[in-house]
Amino acid sequence: MTSSLDGSLVLNNIKLTNVPTAVAVNGGPPLLDGGTTTIDSWAQGNVYTGVSSSGKFVQGNIPSISKASNVFDGSGWIFGKTHPQYKDYSVSQIVSVKAQGAKGDGQTDDTAALKDIFATYAACKIIFFDAGVYVVTSTIPIPAGTQIVGEAWTVIIWAVGALFRTRLIHNLLSGLGGAAGTNLQESRCTKQTDTGSNCFTAFMAFHLTSASSTYLVGTWVWLADHDLDASYQGQLTLYSGRGIYSQSQGPVWLIGTGSEHHTSYNHQLVGAANHYMGLIQTESPYHQPSPAPPSPFSILSSWNDPSFSNQNAAWSLRVASSKNILIFGAGLYGFLQNYDQICVDDFNCQQQIVYIDSSSGVAIYSLSTVSSVYQLSINEAGIIPNSANRNDFAQTVTAWTRT
Repeated sequence: MTSSLDGSLVLNNIKLTNVPTAVAVNGGPPLLDGGTTTIDSWAQGNVYTGVSSSGKFVQGNIPSISKASNVFDGSGWIFGKTHPQYKDYSVSQIVSVKAQGAKGDGQTDDTAALKDIFATYAACKIIFFDAGVYVVTSTIPIPAGTQIVGEAWTVIIWAVGALFRTRLIHNLLSGLGGAAGTNLQESRCTKQTDTGSNCFTAFMAFHLTSASSTYLVGTWVWLADHDLDASYQGQLTLYSGRGIYSQSQGPVWLIGTGSEHHTSYNHQLVGAANHYMGLIQTESPYHQPSPAPPSPFSILSSWNDPSFSNQNAAWSLRVASSKNILIFGAGLYGFLQNYDQICVDDFNCQQQIVYIDSSSGVAIYSLSTVSSVYQLSINEAGIIPNSANRNDFAQTVTAWTRT
């Protein structure tokens, strides 16, 4: 392999109808013939297996990976649900949270109102979040079967330490701090200051319990790095202990989900199963390694928190004691050290970014990282260095499988 990848592509379970050429070089010969056929698995790029740090450049067929049967639809494709248009629903089938008493004004605590709305209308109405900023201060349980849709710029602000347990969400921004009404803005939490517990936002951002199942599309779980309501949107130092934590047995679909700036991890799966994670995205906390994780929080074994013996920043993705986990496209970014981007040019803003334990059933297609020395680690031992996979802006592992 060379140190420059110059393009990476994975085609998996692609159905063609009367397509002359499936893959070709611009101005060059075909790489993969077309026709009326289904492409099982084909790749161009660097492919890795197990604990080997030596990948192989492939421009051809690769072994197909197994997928959990319950993440498919009835036609043999990964289940997908476009954003509903609701044209076939009557107004009486939709309930507005503001009409039911939530304020969404960025100041009023809407926790009680939202809990009452979900308890009353889950699984029997489509719950519509009108544009607004909804402040919540404790856990919002959402029963199975709930459908939620948000109007443009719908924001749920977790003012202090809330968790969110959910079922079905399209296009929702859930923000921690950095907006009027949170009391976690530039005047109180300016970057690179000793803010202490005054600038703690949440114990955990998002928890999928063992019995839950969820389909999330375009959901952004964001710890604010800047003040949205300040004139210059100045940078902040805020702390959220943990990002998206799943113990779900599935099926779970996380599609286009973002989780940013959480202290110990952005995505963690422990004892989980049957997940399809497509085009997930993360950013590591800008302040790290000052302090390094888990500071300013403590490791809690009861919540399966990671250790950090060889790590100076949050894990973007951590998978342990899990099975049937497919990551199909991931952009995991470490842009800064203590708000400084000098490390980007040296590709070393953090040491490790993806943790897989030695037993979990995981397969990864198209893993793109930025400025992590190791792109994938097994039991916190770096396995795949970024040096072999530099691909313009990002460093890309085309595929990794256990065997």
